[in-house]
Amino acid sequence: MDADYNIIGYMSDSQFSALLEPYSRIVIKPTVNTSSGNGVRLINLTDSHKTELTVDIIRKSGRNIIVQEALKQSDFMTQFNPTSVNTIRIATYKSPYTGQIHILSAVIRMGASGAVVDNLHQDGHMIRIDEKTGVLAKECYNANGIASKTHGNIDFSRQSFTIPDWDGITDFARIIAASLPHLKLLQLDIAIDADNKPRLLEFNADGFSMWIAQFTGTPALGEHTDEIRKYALAQKHSIKIIQTRH
Repeated sequence: MDADYNIIGYMSDSQFSALLEPYSRIVIKPTVNTSSGNGVRLINLTDSHKTELTVDIIRKSGRNIIVQEALKQSDFMTQFNPTSVNTIRIATYKSPYTGQIHILSAVIRMGASGAVVDNLHQDGHMIRIDEKTGVLAKECYNANGIASKTHGNIDFSRQSFTIPDWDGITDFARIIAASLPHLKLLQLDIAIDADNKPRLLEFNADGFSMWIAQFTGTPALGEHTDEIRKYALAQKHSIKIIQTRH
């Protein structure tokens, strides 16, 4: 399918090469049954690469993939790692009783040095964002919850960072959550482009990744825990709730 979801009956290598002509970098990424940045490829399109990249090569990449122009991120996000698109992961909750959308937690995910992706399971780090002010915390964490004051050449304990236009980004997150009325809990991966505008890279609905908030010191559901528990228990389908004590 093309960018407007029209089915392409046939495409020759020359037609495919013509589509790639305006772009200097593209991303090839699986769209289903994948996580943690697995299978993501960033290709720099020199003139030779544009002729070498054929329709058959794309087909062999899998049945469910997307080919996109690589996003150029803002200077603010680039400073955390220039080789990956570093994303803001925002958790949202839409109350089934009031319809109000709440921001539960937020982090920046930062790719490892030289990495194409920012995922934690690819040696990246995450750092908490104060969900009200957009101010970054003073230490970051890896996928095992191990804290570090530094990432790359940044010492968060000695430097202060505030996300530009944080209110605009959280408003953007609420708009996305409102456009998916059947989903109450979402994890949104938002990039900031070169014009400092938020771009939705993907939303995660299967597996809420509560550990991301918990590792960085934020209750996963916070003040909404009781309401969510009440709603879940009232549903007719089978739900298993496991309570633990520490």
